[in-house]
Amino acid sequence: MEILTDSSYSINCSTIWVASWIKKGWKTSTGADVMNKDLIANIKQLIEEREGRGLETKFTFVKAHNGDVGNEAADKLAVAGAHALRK
Repeated sequence: MEILTDSSYSINCSTIWVASWIKKGWKTSTGADVMNKDLIANIKQLIEEREGRGLETKFTFVKAHNGDVGNEAADKLAVAGAHALRK
C-alpha cells in the first residue's frame, strides 16, 4: 500500500521517530510527551500487522497545493471537516 501525503511530519512520525519514542517511553528528545501518541501507535501497529502478512506500506511525500488531484481533493475534505467541527 502506498500512502501519499503532503506531511513530512506524519511520514517521519510513522517511519523514523516512532522507534526512538517507544524506547524513551513515548517521550521526545526534550523529554516532552509525544503529541498524538494514540494515532502514531495505531499507525505503527497497522504497519506491523501488514508486514506480518508480507505486505509493504510505503509513504510518499507529495508537494501540497501543486496540482496533484488526490492531494487537492484530500485538502478540500480536510478543510470541510475542520469547518464542520467549528459549527
